[in-house]
Amino acid sequence: MVDIHFEINGRKVGPNQIADALTRAVLEEAAKQIKQRAGAIRCPTHSHYAKIIAKGRSAENLNFEVSGCCNDLIKKVEQSLK
Repeated sequence: MVDIHFEINGRKVGPNQIADALTRAVLEEAAKQIKQRAGAIRCPTHSHYAKIIAKGRSAENLNFEVSGCCNDLIKKVEQSLK
């Protein structure tokens, strides 16, 4: 399954590490949506899953970076997240 990480203000965090309930809910929903859209996408050549890092100054302003074993996997995952 896809590997998802969050970085808020340069710090790696998980939804369960966030004290603010609204921010925690936003991160949990983002992770849920990513898993639904891209969680099952596996590289047909290498059988690897993508890694996704959601970065931003706040949970409301996230940019997603996709990495993987090859460009084909990255493109498939990026398309699924649009």
